[in-house]
Amino acid sequence: GDNLSNTRFDDEAAVGIASGAAPFNGAYRVEVATGNLLSAFDGLSAKGVWTLRVRDAAAGDVGRLTNWALVATGTLGGGS
Repeated sequence: GDNLSNTRFDDEAAVGIASGAAPFNGAYRVEVATGNLLSAFDGLSAKGVWTLRVRDAAAGDVGRLTNWALVATGTLGGGS
């Protein structure tokens, strides 16, 4: 569906994104065919290069990304 607005992806969300309805507002679980979860990053450093890839695969319309953010939460520690 169209129109993700104030949408958050969270492994603990009650609804999977494929079960949601547009406009998507709030928290949704990521549904990845490979079974990857965002929690795979738990305990890892967020340092490094991150890449955002956006794809509009629907025919007959255009898409636009107007704003996005990556929020990493955790603790500051003495790890390497």
